[in-house]
Amino acid sequence: MSRAELFQDGNVSPRREVVDDLIVPEFEYVEVNNVEDSSNNDGSYPGAEQDQTADDRFEFFPLFTTEGLTKVDLNEHVADLEPVIQERPRSYYYTSYDDIEKNRFEEAGITYDQLLEMSRTPYNRYKEHVLDINKHNSTIEKQHLKEKKAKKRKPGKNQRLARNQAKLNIEKREELRKQLKKKFRKRGGKKNKKKEKLNPLLHAGATSTEIIKV
Repeated sequence: MSRAELFQDGNVSPRREVVDDLIVPEFEYVEVNNVEDSSNNDGSYPGAEQDQTADDRFEFFPLFTTEGLTKVDLNEHVADLEPVIQERPRSYYYTSYDDIEKNRFEEAGITYDQLLEMSRTPYNRYKEHVLDINKHNSTIEKQHLKEKKAKKRKPGKNQRLARNQAKLNIEKREELRKQLKKKFRKRGGKKNKKKEKLNPLLHAGATSTEIIKV
């Protein structure tokens, strides 16, 4: 609408003439009998189930707040996946050895003939760690006898000289001790007489006659 048409005088709009010139279409009404199919009593058509299953495969979810609904396929693509074989290897149930390991077993083990031959050979009843006490004590006694004989043997020249010198040294020390004792010994007499210490409890409990006798 232009500015002139908005402010023009009059209540009749110029576009009214265009509306009057429109041709109203004529409709033809036909009566039809209501025929119902016995196979579709629920009012659905034959392809409705297929369309329903196709619609069930998809669902609309608001995955993001800034965007609209997103169509998500709910059908599992099982055909695209490879089948998983959950079987353990043969080595889990059976043990197999190569040639190198078999050679090692042969070197470490013995044959039946070797076992019989070893069974015929005699062996000691006890191992080396078992101690025979009689044999052990006899060796100790021999060592003691050797030590006693070594003590009883005649001493050597140096040992005899050392013993004689030790005796002389002992005699000299004894002579010096006697001389020092004579030098510092006090002589007898009234001046050098020792005074007896008085014991106040010596005559305790005694009578006068007994004290006089003493």
